Amino acid sequence: MTSAFMHGLALVNAEFKARGGQGLAGARCSALETLPEQGFAGLLERARAAGLCTAAGEACSALKAGMAFFSQQGVCFFKDQSPGLLDRILAEAILDCLAQAPQDTAACRDSRMSPLQDYGAWHSTAAGTRYFLQPGEGRVVLVINALGIPLRVWAPFFDTAPASVRLCVVDQPPNDAFGGGMRSPAGFDHYAESICDVLAHAALAGCCLLGWSNGARIALRVAEREPARIAQVVLLSPTLRTQEHGTPRSRIEANLDRAFRAITRTPHLAPALSAVLCSSPASDLAAQSRAAASDEEWHAFFALGRQADAADLAQPVSNGESLLHYARRTLADEATSLAPILPALQASLVLVQGESDNVVNNALAREALQTAPGYLQVQVSGAGHYIHSLQPGYLWTVLAGLAAQEPLAGMRLTVTREAA
Repeated sequence: MTSAFMHGLALVNAEFKARGGQGLAGARCSALETLPEQGFAGLLERARAAGLCTAAGEACSALKAGMAFFSQQGVCFFKDQSPGLLDRILAEAILDCLAQAPQDTAACRDSRMSPLQDYGAWHSTAAGTRYFLQPGEGRVVLVINALGIPLRVWAPFFDTAPASVRLCVVDQPPNDAFGGGMRSPAGFDHYAESICDVLAHAALAGCCLLGWSNGARIALRVAEREPARIAQVVLLSPTLRTQEHGTPRSRIEANLDRAFRAITRTPHLAPALSAVLCSSPASDLAAQSRAAASDEEWHAFFALGRQADAADLAQPVSNGESLLHYARRTLADEATSLAPILPALQASLVLVQGESDNVVNNALAREALQTAPGYLQVQVSGAGHYIHSLQPGYLWTVLAGLAAQEPLAGMRLTVTREAA
């Protein structure tokens, strides 16, 4: 149990650092006994309810070992009813260890990004669509990235892929899969056609489509057109808003929508607006980690992506031309109803969302799926819009459970089934 706890702490410490923090050393944290709602007793009760502890002594030993470990790392515990960010992180680490947290991305045996960047490893269809498909006999997981964002942001997910999985990625010209940016305003139907071309060329069947953000729309269209080839559709932090929906956008979506509509009316403003969008200040995590934090501030922290991905995530708006293509493409997609697509889906549908996602309004995706023939909803606590980058182990846990047709369970996974 103690070694599992250390592993859980290492994972959460890595997440904190990846978001731009300095790690746990020198931070202040409330004593476990005083944490509101997630204190010693609360954590113990949650662990017991989930069947993670067979005896109180086992859980107590793990929790005390965690506090000792943190103290050795320079964390100062104090009794206070106003917890800070690291209090929540510590609680997540405890739950992780008790649930046997997924493998650490730092312990991967090889890199899956290297073969993706090897031009010779890619295939081409008769129509000229290029795609990467790992050799072997395993289940195919076809990743549909958010358009305009380089594939590098998927490195933690690719690097931790189990040997039983064959990764597949389809190039989406005229966009650059590795450099990023939007070079065309082509909508989701255009990219769906490319993927359908690949499915036929590679004679694939029983595939799992994994569509992230605006790539989720593409995944839905592909599943509609190729029902015999698609077994599961996983919508990861999807942007599914159309003009039919009444649920409000997130603040980020609302701001982008105003910007998109402005520059499509006055395209000459695109370069100036691009400069504004790319100049947002970085968050001071070091200061936040030592301060008391409200629920809103906790969610703001967990919403952050990897600091190393910041430049890649900004590629769609990195220059005026790319921003203008991004705007036109988004507005065109939102003008296309998903209502005819969803009821006809034959593949099993899974919605995976981060509890603290601030890029999209999670409720909006659930509204959009009301006409689907039922779906599995998975919410990941301590996660935002970038689960594949910061919590790849949990995403693989979901995919493995789908493949084995086993119920999903875990302290950071909340699973519900939505009926049609």
